Amino acid sequence: MDRVAVEGWVTTDVAKELFAKAGLDFETAKANAAKGAYNVDMGDLTASVNVKNTIKKSVSYNFIATLPGSEKADEHVIYSAHWDHLGTDTTRKGDQIYNGAHDNATGTAGLIEVAEAFTKLPKHPTRSMTFLAVTAEEQGLLGSKYYAANPVIAADKTVANINMDSLNLLGKVKDMNVVGLGKSQMDDLLAKAAKEQGRTIAGDPKPSSGGYYRSDHFAFANMGIPAMYAGGGTVAADEDTANYRKRMSLVLRGCYHQPCDRYRDEWDLSGAVQDLQLFYKVGFDISEQAQWPAWYENSEFQRK
Repeated sequence: MDRVAVEGWVTTDVAKELFAKAGLDFETAKANAAKGAYNVDMGDLTASVNVKNTIKKSVSYNFIATLPGSEKADEHVIYSAHWDHLGTDTTRKGDQIYNGAHDNATGTAGLIEVAEAFTKLPKHPTRSMTFLAVTAEEQGLLGSKYYAANPVIAADKTVANINMDSLNLLGKVKDMNVVGLGKSQMDDLLAKAAKEQGRTIAGDPKPSSGGYYRSDHFAFANMGIPAMYAGGGTVAADEDTANYRKRMSLVLRGCYHQPCDRYRDEWDLSGAVQDLQLFYKVGFDISEQAQWPAWYENSEFQRK
């Protein structure tokens, strides 16, 4: 069956309303679809869609570097972050540059810091550490999708992925939010490293946003590679940090994908450092353990 000419998203409530207008029960149809290939006649329902767009072609690049492993150099742990943002908008008054300082200059800087930390070890980790800065995440994960389609490191030689997108600028916390908690054994490694920091791990505080499917780790997961996307937390380390979080979270939220996402002297980077130390530890532990981390049995991303 060919794909439809136009694809889009609707809320569950809208979907239920559409099925009801077609004389169908949404929950029943959903249950049937979960069993396998399934289609149903929607009756006389029609849709009219007009699409107007322009296409501008441009060239951008992914960047990759590897610190060779001391014993299993052909097996790689890949750290990733996206280095792009939205460019400029000359129709705006005032600041026209989408600086992308939080999203994702922080992740790119974190990538460099973790890489440098590994180079200072007296002996390289057992497995290779590869650092991938991908482009065009904001345009639909294009850089990471391109890498997945044209991998420099074969999937069967890629042990795991640790992705960094928008590091914690809200100070130290007692927990860590894991987007996609419960998908792979990466959670166990993360929980162990977090415990050493006196922290616990918790799930995504906004699961409805579909965060696990919206950043560059998703391309690795689709390759069957266990991929971790975590950072920050919700429980402030102390009262002063809690008060700071209330103020700064409003700024960060208001500047998401806006020109005002720029570096600020008042950023509290201690939480970002805390997370980077944890990401470093998880990557190192993966490098040294005999077994590769695996997806949990209920995950949809099992290696083929």
